Formats: sequence, structure tokens, C-alpha cells
Amino acid sequence: MTDDTQLQVRAEGGDSPLTRISTARLGLIGRGRKDAAVLTASLEVESGEPRSSCHLSVSFGDDPVAGRSPRQRHGEILKDAENGDPKAQNLKASGYLWGPGKDLAEAARWYRKAADQSLGEAQFNLGVMYDKGEGVPQDYAQAAEWYRKAADQSLGEAQFNLGVMYDKGEGVPQDYAEAVKWYREAADQGLGRAQFNLGVMHDKGKGVTQDHAEAAKWYRKAADQGLHKAEFNLGLKYTHGQGVAQDYVQAYKWMNLATCDADADVREKCAAMRDRAASRLSPTQTVEAQRLVFEFIREWGDPDFQFDYTEAVRWWRIAAERGNADAQCNLGHAYAFGDGVAQDYGEAVYWWRKAAEQGDAGAQFHLGDMCAHGQGAPRDWSEAARWFRFAAERSHPFAEYYLGYMYANGQGVPQDYTEAARWYRRAADPGQDRARFNPICTQAAFWLPEEVYEGRTDAQNSLGVAYYYGRGVTQDCVEAVRWFRKAAEQRHAAAQNNLGVAYYYGQGVTQEYVEAVRWFRKAAEQGHTAAQHNLGVAYRDGQGITQDYVLAHMWMNLSASVSAQGDQQVRTADRDAVAAMMTTEQIGEAQRLTRAWKPKLPT
Repeated sequence: MTDDTQLQVRAEGGDSPLTRISTARLGLIGRGRKDAAVLTASLEVESGEPRSSCHLSVSFGDDPVAGRSPRQRHGEILKDAENGDPKAQNLKASGYLWGPGKDLAEAARWYRKAADQSLGEAQFNLGVMYDKGEGVPQDYAQAAEWYRKAADQSLGEAQFNLGVMYDKGEGVPQDYAEAVKWYREAADQGLGRAQFNLGVMHDKGKGVTQDHAEAAKWYRKAADQGLHKAEFNLGLKYTHGQGVAQDYVQAYKWMNLATCDADADVREKCAAMRDRAASRLSPTQTVEAQRLVFEFIREWGDPDFQFDYTEAVRWWRIAAERGNADAQCNLGHAYAFGDGVAQDYGEAVYWWRKAAEQGDAGAQFHLGDMCAHGQGAPRDWSEAARWFRFAAERSHPFAEYYLGYMYANGQGVPQDYTEAARWYRRAADPGQDRARFNPICTQAAFWLPEEVYEGRTDAQNSLGVAYYYGRGVTQDCVEAVRWFRKAAEQRHAAAQNNLGVAYYYGQGVTQEYVEAVRWFRKAAEQGHTAAQHNLGVAYRDGQGITQDYVLAHMWMNLSASVSAQGDQQVRTADRDAVAAMMTTEQIGEAQRLTRAWKPKLPT
């Protein structure tokens, strides 16, 4: 590398989080199931669930020896497996099943070793292997035998699968009474699919006397766990008054919940049944039915739920006007994003302010966001910081990060790197996520993107930058690398670039050009301009990769074309210096590659 080219650690991977409206939009939570079976066109109940094909692991509990790395622990598990420990053998089998060196035959061999020592999870897993014909010849009789061994140890999944085998007559003689027996064993342990299948058996009189009340009881248990088909069947029971008193409010509730399926045909059938129930309801009953739907939704955390926002807004407005903070917060979201109403930032701010003044952390964060962007309210950095602080003190993860950013940059508060680092650390710590902040509202639930819970990558990267430069903390490149890596492994482009810089210079890690290039490439392919330039430098100097002026020019050209003015001048000069060492044909090829380049999904 030439002396006049410096690779820099960057705090951000693009725009400041406070220079644009937050793209971390909140979405409505439901409990939709992507794999729900397609509903029949008739009004008959849904048939039973198929066997489970998921493998079970067994935990060793917490590592009793502090300070051991995952690699050390993994090595001990492998050693324990060789020495005959059945739990370790089961884990080793799972490694062959899911790990990079996938080997189904080896997985089956190690499951058998553990199963022969009566480990229930391994017996079940070996049953699944025989059931699916993975690593062993498909053999339903063998599958049933291993399921039975695990079922006799009260393993619910095994009891359920054995019940399905008796229900279908696969590997064992068909016997509905035996199927009911095993479904009941699993259902009594709370297994939703077993509860649903037991309901179907009572509904159809298979293996038991037909009993609609008993069927409805088990459908309800499964529906309460979010099982789509159980919701549908329970809705039918309320529609027709079978086993329960006819109740169109309840029918509407369960059919509306069942419309969450991703399949358009399924949604259409469920919606038709829901609308049939709705036609029997008074306006007051419709509002009550919607209340029941939203109350149920709030207990779940699946973002696949789909429903009519216009209807949702109608109910939220009723509750919001009565002073309900959750409804006020949700109504603010509806206006901010134009869901069910015309987009209106002023109305969004109006409702968020009402909820914020009642202490709702989500509303406080979004009110701060609107003040920072001047949308629906005058731009006011001090007011934005005030609302972010209210939310951050209630452990709202985005607010913690944004407040840290404002302290780092002196926006709305005096610049204070120590305070910035403190808030970045709170936001970056994944060990406190769910314990400290519950984003689920009372009436209708909203969710924060998964990356917020599994790393809070912006804050992790920013905390790494603080340690790298010693801003507000004692300078510590090892600690900086630790935080860069946390974010980089979650595909955060700026952190990937920063980790590459650390490897390039050997700061906080052993100098390793090949590893530096690997991280530069990950970020560069996402369009991170600093990483594109850094990758170009590596190609120019042949550090960690074969020297290639064409690719050096391409990456530098991409970077220079969209960089900020100060960076653009430096990067343009570097690109032109490379061009001076190239032929006309090489420059033409580099420019062709530049035109053809497109960003890739993050890796």
C-alpha cells in the first residue's frame, strides 16, 4: 500500500439515522402460518396435521467453566461423544445433519448410538430419519418402533408422530383408538398439533364417540396456540353452533384470525366465512369482535398477520379518543404510513404526542424522530433529543442508539463522547433486549425489526468506533474489533468495512490481508463506498489478493462516483493514479465492469 492512501474506520454505513425519516418501519404483528394447509372449498372441518419432521436437540445447560471459547466447548462435546455420552452423541449427530460437513448417514449412526442408550430425543430423531429415509432406507415400521421408545419416555413429539402413524396405518396397523390414545398423551402436554388432531378425531368420531363439544374444546386449545387450521375449525363450530352455543362474534373472531395465511386462496375462503359471520353482527358487535381479534393478536409475535387496516383504524380511533395510549400510538403509525387512512404527518404527530405524554416509549421515540426530520412538526434537534431521552430511559432500543448518535455529533445536546458511548452500549447489548423493552401494545401489537433484537448493529458498530478512536472510552482496538465483529456477522456493511480495516492494519487482531479483503468485499458488494475504495486499494497493491488494476479501477470508480465531496476528491485521485498505470483497453474494460455492477444482497 502506498503511504498516501489511508483506510479509515467509519461510524456509519450511509446516511446518518437523523437525516432521513426512519426506514425501520413498524409492522403489525399477527400469528400467521406460512405452511398452513389449503382450506377445502366445502365447510367441512380441516383434516389432521401430518407428522413432525423436526429434529430435537438436548441441552447441556450452562458451561460450568467460565472463559472457555465455543471452539473449546465444541471440542469437549466431540470427545464426550467418542467416550459414549449420549447427549454429546445426539449433538454430534445434529452437527452432521445441519453443519457444513453434512452427512446424513453419519447423523443416523450417531443418533443410533445415543438412542441405544435410551436417550429419548435421539430415539425420536432416529425415528424421523427412518420416517423420511434420510441416512437410512425409508422404513415406517422402524420409524414407529423408535417413536414408540421415545413416546414411552413421555416425549410429546414422539407421541404425536406415533399417533399419526396409527391414524394413517403407516408402519403399524391402522387403529384409530390407538391414534387417539397417543394424540391425547401429547395433547395433555400442550402440543398444539396433537390437540388439533384430537379435536378432528372427536369431530369425525374416529376412535372415539363423535362429540362436537369435545372437538371444540381441543380446537380451542390448539387455536389458542395460533394453529391456523384449528382457528378455522373453531370458527365453523361457532358459525353452526356445533358443540358450542352459536355465536357470530366468536365466529368472526376466529375466522378473521384465520385470514392471516399467506396463500391468497386460503385468505379468500377464510374471509368469506368471516364476512358471512359479519353480516349477522350489529355495529356494536362488530367492534367487540374486532376488539377480541386485536386482544388475541397482542399475545403473539409473528409478523405475517394480514388484515384490513381500514377496519383496524376504525377500532383504534374509538379507543384512542377514549384515551387509550396503545391505540393512540397505533393510530399515529397508521397516519404516518398511510395505512387505512390518507398519509398525514400532522395527524401522526398529534396522536403520537397524546400517547407519548402518557409515557408510551414507542410514541416518544417516533415523536422524537418526527422532530428530527421536521415532518408534522418544526425541525427541532433539542425537542428530538428530549423525546429520544424519554424513550431511551424506558429502554427503547432505537431511542438509545439515536440519543447516542446525537451526543456523538452534538445535535440537540452538547457533544459528549462519554454519554454517546454509554447510550451506544445500552443499545448494543443484545443480552438485555427482551427483558428491558416490550414493544407489544395492549390493543394491537407492533414489532421492531429482528435485527434490533439480535444485535442492534448500528449501535454495535458505533460502539466499536468509540473504542477504536478512544471517544468517551479508553482506546481499545481489541474491544473495537469485538463490537465490529458482532455487527459485521449480522451483515452490517459499515462494520464489515471497519473489521476489514482492523485486519488490514493489524489493529486489535493479527494483521491478515486475506481476511481484510474478505470483509471489504462483503461490504463493497452491498454498495458501501468506503469498502469499495478499500477493496480497490487491495487490488491495486496486491495485498491479500492477486494484483489487478482493472478491478482496482472498477471498485475505486464505483466508490468515487457516489462519495461525499471530500472523500470523492481523494478517491477520484486514487482512481486516476491507477488509470495512469493501465492501457486504454484495460480502462475500457474497467469502465464496462463499473456499468455492469449491481449491489448484492448482504452476506
